Amino acid sequence: MDIYLLVKTVILLPAIGGIICLFIPNRKRRLIEIITLTLIIINLIAAVNIFLTGNQRVVFERFPVAVMDMQLDFIVDALCAFVLIGISFFGVVIIVYSIGWLENIPRLKEYYTYILFTIGMSSGAVLANNFIVMLFFFGIIALLLYLLVGINNGDAASAASKKTLIIVGSTDVLMIIGVCIVYYLSKNMTISEVSIPVNGILTGFAFIFMISAAFAKAGAMPFHTWIPSIAETAPVSVLAFLPASLDKLLGIYLLARLVLNVFVIGTKMGFLLMFIGAFTIVSAVMMALVQRNLKKLLSFCAISQVGYMVLGIGTGTPIGIVGGLFHMINHAIYKSCLFLCGGAVEKETGTSELEKLGGLVHFMPVVCITCTIAALSVSGVPPFNGFASKWLVYQAVITKATATTGIKGALLWLFLVAAMFGSALTLASFVKVLHSLFFSKKPSGLNDIKSPNWFIKIPLIILALLCVFFGIFMWFPLKVFIAPVLGGDFIYFDFGLWRPVRATVLILISLGAGFLIYLFRYVRTLEVKDVFVGGETLDEESIRIPGTHFYGPIKSLSFLKGLYDRAENGYFDIYNIGKNIASNISGALSIIHTGILSTYLLWILAGLVVLLLISKLAD
Repeated sequence: MDIYLLVKTVILLPAIGGIICLFIPNRKRRLIEIITLTLIIINLIAAVNIFLTGNQRVVFERFPVAVMDMQLDFIVDALCAFVLIGISFFGVVIIVYSIGWLENIPRLKEYYTYILFTIGMSSGAVLANNFIVMLFFFGIIALLLYLLVGINNGDAASAASKKTLIIVGSTDVLMIIGVCIVYYLSKNMTISEVSIPVNGILTGFAFIFMISAAFAKAGAMPFHTWIPSIAETAPVSVLAFLPASLDKLLGIYLLARLVLNVFVIGTKMGFLLMFIGAFTIVSAVMMALVQRNLKKLLSFCAISQVGYMVLGIGTGTPIGIVGGLFHMINHAIYKSCLFLCGGAVEKETGTSELEKLGGLVHFMPVVCITCTIAALSVSGVPPFNGFASKWLVYQAVITKATATTGIKGALLWLFLVAAMFGSALTLASFVKVLHSLFFSKKPSGLNDIKSPNWFIKIPLIILALLCVFFGIFMWFPLKVFIAPVLGGDFIYFDFGLWRPVRATVLILISLGAGFLIYLFRYVRTLEVKDVFVGGETLDEESIRIPGTHFYGPIKSLSFLKGLYDRAENGYFDIYNIGKNIASNISGALSIIHTGILSTYLLWILAGLVVLLLISKLAD
């Protein structure tokens, strides 16, 4: 197919479909869903065709803008093409799930309109080969994020959407400043034609400003706090679509584009990325460990996993960059599955509070199996996909550490320990989740539970199967999607001791042997006795142990209590910090607003003097 038509299709078709949905009444729900699903499937087919066309540049028209010559310029290369497939694929998954999950939502047509527009604008952002065009699409995406987060009316949803827009929008402003610096240095707005070494203060600021936008979109610290804030207010389908999958794809895509194409980063900036990655891994998973709400736990876990992507890309090594990108797509798969499993549980039980749940394995076996697979994947348990990508990141850090001496070398080993420790804590968090949801005793008040419909179960099954396939046959996504980003056949790189197919066979043999031993040693005659204490028989609720009790004492440890208290009170929230600074500045400025004309004239004169001095220095 014509590449120009394909590019127009993935950008404009969802937007046109969104406009059509706005004019269809909510009572025509099935018509809206059919139109939306059909358009998203067409979009996915077009994205696959774009991927198959290979590297191309697509320029639609040329027109002057102020002092710069801007083109409506798009590029198709290995990086944007496979991210484009991810955007459309997760769009299909979320739409299918939404058909079975959404019930009596008052703003149904707006919901599907925002989803369609988000997919179209995201496609434009990753294909853009001009900074201005890219900023345009990212600006619309920020607005759509605000609208989707606030789709559920209410004060809490409104506050969360406002916070999200301010954090993401503020970092977009920083990216605009970074783009201006890049243009000042290169006199070029075409992304594929810019390559700037980060070797000075100005280039350093440009790089930091632009990666700040990538961190905010992906959810890396310190721009992560919007994700936990929306966890309890946004629909679970929105959580699975945005912070779990789409925003990770967009944020890490932007980071990879900056590192691979726009900037040539040295050791210092690479070390900065690795430090942020390692810090994000540990600090976010420590917060996830003590959460009592499933969606908040998953949101902190999503933040933690971004750290592995940033850590891998920060190494600057081929295996690290590939590991970071591989973890990006793996995370989108298993974290979407986990959020959607949480939505299925919430739909049938009416709650996502872990303490109020239990015994669901008997009512939701498909949800239990898929959730367990996704939980093992995110925890880095072999042979699932989360382990495969983490293994590459570990190997990249080890390679970097062995080649570095002194304090930096020691810190690199510390980053490796942090990454592995983060995986252990992630596994601990999901032991709590699986016990609380499925394997603990069912609370007495939890009745009339039904298995979810197939519109909900089919996306879970597909995502869980991908967790297995991308783990055991990791060569397929690496060779087909990710290796071309670096221009090579990465499958022939040394993966160390890990051989996924062979290891999977050995794991299955071990599990089978263990099961046989269990069968032979199993005592078939059991005598069931009531549980009692001091001669008094206890009821079922009294002997129930919720998973939330597992790690509660961690918060009371003397060296952690203060940190947890401050974190829960928003002490480290960059949004609150920014509000306090703005409030102080506003208070200071209010002092000089006296209402006296001569005072205002004096300030105007002072401003003119400052501008004159700046212009002289510039000359």
